Amino acid sequence: MTTIPRKRVRSSLPSINASGVRAYGLRFEEQMIGNRNEYMIDEQQEQQESMVMTESGRRETPPLEYDSDAILHYQDQNELPTDDSGRRDTTMYERVIYYAMYVLLFALSEEEITRMEYLMAVIYGTPPPISYHVHVRKLNKQLLQEYRRDRYFFCSSCNGEMHGGQVACQNNSCGIRGISTKRAKLTQRIEVHPVNIIPQLSDVLTSNFEQILHKHEEIHMNGDLEDRSDIRSFPGYREAIETADEFRQGQIKVLLSVSLDGFRPKRIAKREIWPLYLRVEGLPQSDANKYHNFLLAGAIYSRLKPSDKMMETLFSRFESELASLRDAPIEVEFGGITWNVKVQLYKGVADMAAQQALYGTPRWTSDYGCSKCYIKGNRIERSRVWIATNDEDLRTRSRESYEIDGEREQYGIKKTPAMRLIPPCDFIGDALHVCSEGVTRDRLRGTTTTLHGFCLFLMVASQNKASNIRQLSNVTC
Repeated sequence: MTTIPRKRVRSSLPSINASGVRAYGLRFEEQMIGNRNEYMIDEQQEQQESMVMTESGRRETPPLEYDSDAILHYQDQNELPTDDSGRRDTTMYERVIYYAMYVLLFALSEEEITRMEYLMAVIYGTPPPISYHVHVRKLNKQLLQEYRRDRYFFCSSCNGEMHGGQVACQNNSCGIRGISTKRAKLTQRIEVHPVNIIPQLSDVLTSNFEQILHKHEEIHMNGDLEDRSDIRSFPGYREAIETADEFRQGQIKVLLSVSLDGFRPKRIAKREIWPLYLRVEGLPQSDANKYHNFLLAGAIYSRLKPSDKMMETLFSRFESELASLRDAPIEVEFGGITWNVKVQLYKGVADMAAQQALYGTPRWTSDYGCSKCYIKGNRIERSRVWIATNDEDLRTRSRESYEIDGEREQYGIKKTPAMRLIPPCDFIGDALHVCSEGVTRDRLRGTTTTLHGFCLFLMVASQNKASNIRQLSNVTC
């Protein structure tokens, strides 16, 4: 059995990912899977017993009666309910988990939760046996304490630090000094929420270590694989992981990819959310893209694009945890062998706007503003374009070139917190911005303006060999 020692003594409750709904979903599934068949049988019997025959011969279900025994049993609101006193074989502890999942899934505010509990009290004639402010918050504190989600607040005008209860910036040079941040969306505070990734990584390794181990063993035994649909079959992945000698010595290297992008939630129009995600690359593609195998390193809540100070706060703990993993690798016991698991950042996925927030590049107004090469941009009318000529020395950027430009602060390159972890040259474009909304769509727009032209393009592309089409994927700028 795979066991991972922790630096702290864990509670009796299983650890979860800090991504919210996934956390309670896994716990709820563990509670229910054991008695699912029995639950369905009891439900059918209960429905049959509840059906009564009226005088007219029609079948009706008697009105729902509130479980007063559960209310009397849990009048002491300081205790987290754990007894099985409800109908349908659902324990009170499972109901608290379901309540927490419901609140997270529909993003209910505290005001909406309070009104909902008032409505339940009116309908049933007594306060509900489960209170969000007592039971759910206590559950959150128990389950999420090892992930240590901290909150840092900053002024949206001057980026000055603010305390948790502070509603107005006190910086003398701030343009909104003394103005309450609760009165207008333009003055709302910026929030940065870093989260520990080591407990999350340990959970993912506990569930998937056997798959990672067997795949690395296959790579070291067979060399390059023929499956081109799996990123783990490419030479770049094989070169980034541990060597065959290190593998035989009980060492294994797990690669992580980092992703950052901003989005505006459906029900929150006042700010954007910038989550910092990590993905374990040693898993099969079908498992690697599942949300419960992602790690949440933190998030920024801001009305505008995050500044360098926000990024420094977000990446500070992430950088510290990566250094801690290098000094003290995670140990996994599997198959009678203690494996030392090293962690390394492999690739990054971000669109151009997110890369600008991370590194300050690309800069489309600068001569050497391309984030991939050293081609000088030429201004044509109102645009700046980068055109490669045959007699020009084409040089692509590397980690060393970014470090040099960052030290000199030239070409718009700055030595940002993200630069210390992974250079921009290791960031790749995602399919959404490259194909659906990016350069591929722009290049095809002129030749596929009609339905006939688009169908003709698909026929020609399907007849070409994969080696000819693969050249498109090598274009980096």
